[in-house]
Amino acid sequence: MMDRQRVFLASAAMIVLGGCLSATPRMLPPNEVARQIRELPKNARFSTSGLGFWNGKLYAASNIGLLEIEEQRLSAFYQWHSSYNVIEGPWREESGPALWFWDCSFNQLLRWGPKGWTRRGLPPREGGYSRGNILGGFRACWNSERTWIVGAGDAWHWDPAESEWIPEQLPRGGVTGLAPVEKGLIAVMLFSRSMGDGGWTSEVEFSISDGTRWVRINAPPSMGLARQVVGTTEAGYLRTRDGDVIRVDRGGVRRVAQPAPCDALTRTSDGELLASFVGKGIYQYDAGEWRLRCPTPYGPEEGEHWAFLAEEKGRIAFATTEYETVVDWEKGTRSWSGTSAIWVLKDKALERVRLGVE
Repeated sequence: MMDRQRVFLASAAMIVLGGCLSATPRMLPPNEVARQIRELPKNARFSTSGLGFWNGKLYAASNIGLLEIEEQRLSAFYQWHSSYNVIEGPWREESGPALWFWDCSFNQLLRWGPKGWTRRGLPPREGGYSRGNILGGFRACWNSERTWIVGAGDAWHWDPAESEWIPEQLPRGGVTGLAPVEKGLIAVMLFSRSMGDGGWTSEVEFSISDGTRWVRINAPPSMGLARQVVGTTEAGYLRTRDGDVIRVDRGGVRRVAQPAPCDALTRTSDGELLASFVGKGIYQYDAGEWRLRCPTPYGPEEGEHWAFLAEEKGRIAFATTEYETVVDWEKGTRSWSGTSAIWVLKDKALERVRLGVE
């Protein structure tokens, strides 16, 4: 979701919704999705913020609530509030098992587990959270043992026994992403360095932990800033703002050869890397080679967009969201490029999920 939209809606919701904090959502019929998309204000186009498989179904978090999809069809629609149902996620908790979401309207976390829905505040943080922290959002990663959440330059892991978020001991502040690997945890950190005469530059730093201590990983001085961090069984991978795929392991940091700019990464249920490449398709990274799983679902006229990817036991889901550009701040005029849509793999091609507004 666009950061400006997240902050605007969250701030407005805090004023409008007061103390309505039910953890359990209401279930609406699937055809309600199309009506609510059509009724969105002009400055808040329909957008997804993530995809995830759970209990045989696909879940898509969006700025109108949670969409449930079976096969290639909408099967349910969940909302928590009378308006401003902006959520992000879903994030898996393998040890639970459960799904986590961020209710942006109230800056709280939602957990959907075997015993139903529960609502929790954001992980406790010294000094609390600033508006800038919320603007930066939260990200999550997981493996079979733990689930981590990253935000405001800090990280926490979920302790299911104590039902609480535990601060992760990091080599330094400013973490932007974590990548759990088979025998450790890779931290990606962003910090600013003075260049003299009042100038500053942002740099990326990498460290890996074996559970007892952190070790710095050497990296080239010019490294694109990470938009996404994913951990696989063998290594950590980054997607930069320029669409490059970067591999990080104990041996160092290096760019991976790729067929086109990358717009989304995810970890498969087998611990491998799955990636979407603009105009090419979705590929799995096997033994240093990219293997095509399915072609790109959109045409050559597709513009810049946000993209999200999910996989479970061979099933693949892909979503794109229009990219917003402000044309004139004073007049409030905007332009959009790309497509907002959700696709699910059927046979060897991605089939579009009908939302009723196509």
